[in-house]
Amino acid sequence: NAKDGAVFASLADAQVHVANAVCRHLSPSGGFRYFCRTEYCAASTGQAAAASPYLSRLGGGLDAATKVCWTSRDIVSKTIDLDGVLEVRRAMRRRPFIWDNFHANGYDLRRVRSGPLARRDPATLAHVSGRITNLDTEFEANFVLVATTRAFLTEPTDDPQAALHSAVTLWAPRFARNDKGQGRSLPCVPKPLINWLVAPCYLPFFSGPAIEVWVHTLEQALARPGPDPASPAGQAAVAGPKDLQAAINDLFDRMTDLNNRELFHTFHPYLWEARAELQRLVTYLDWLATNPPPDAAFPQESLVYNSYRRGFTAGLNDLVRRDRCGAVGHGR
Repeated sequence: NAKDGAVFASLADAQVHVANAVCRHLSPSGGFRYFCRTEYCAASTGQAAAASPYLSRLGGGLDAATKVCWTSRDIVSKTIDLDGVLEVRRAMRRRPFIWDNFHANGYDLRRVRSGPLARRDPATLAHVSGRITNLDTEFEANFVLVATTRAFLTEPTDDPQAALHSAVTLWAPRFARNDKGQGRSLPCVPKPLINWLVAPCYLPFFSGPAIEVWVHTLEQALARPGPDPASPAGQAAVAGPKDLQAAINDLFDRMTDLNNRELFHTFHPYLWEARAELQRLVTYLDWLATNPPPDAAFPQESLVYNSYRRGFTAGLNDLVRRDRCGAVGHGR
């Protein structure tokens, strides 16, 4: 407002004044604290971080003990690389404090992220003042994230598959099962099936590597009119979805008996949806294998499934067409 404008030359000046005053009041003897600013990622600056007068004023004016939060290039950053960290460090003349939203799902509750920390350059650790990770809203979904983040910080490497393997080994005992009707223990969910639990509930920008491969193969096959199910290419295209369907069905049944009911309830809705969609996909692929006439439509009356999800939000999404990355084009 006009009164603030008469005192402070910019928003950054006002925030520096208030933040420093609050810190002196709360911690008169010192100690570090955190400040999450208005421009907390490169996308929010509207320009290169190095050219942002806001970041420059904030970095130069805040108390030296204040750690300034930074989520990297975007609010949810696909990568955190050395160049981006060095750029904001130069802009603020202090090391940024990384607030990583990679696994957060509070903005997208239809998904859960249970894959490993990935695409974070270990070289950045020497140029930051610390890092924290924003978790999934479902507590039990965070085990792999916490385990792989710990591994990244203690033995810095960017090898997400090796980190995932170690994390699943640590996670496996939480998948103990019990036949409550008979009062006897059952074998734990095996680690290969836990990997199939993680694969579809992986990371915000991609699924597990095995799923990415078969989705690409299937997309190529379906892009051609009339894929030949008898050909090697056609058989390879349908093998992945059928293998995943068998694994998800097996996993779904085994997790019903988990002792850890919070773990069961965390993943049950996602497995339920994955099972239904895979059933529909495999049924469609089997239907294509019958060589239906060109004017035939799927599903036939006997193949209708209740997995075609509609409703208010789905209708709103249809109004603005997006590509797989969420970008909106002008045409329909």
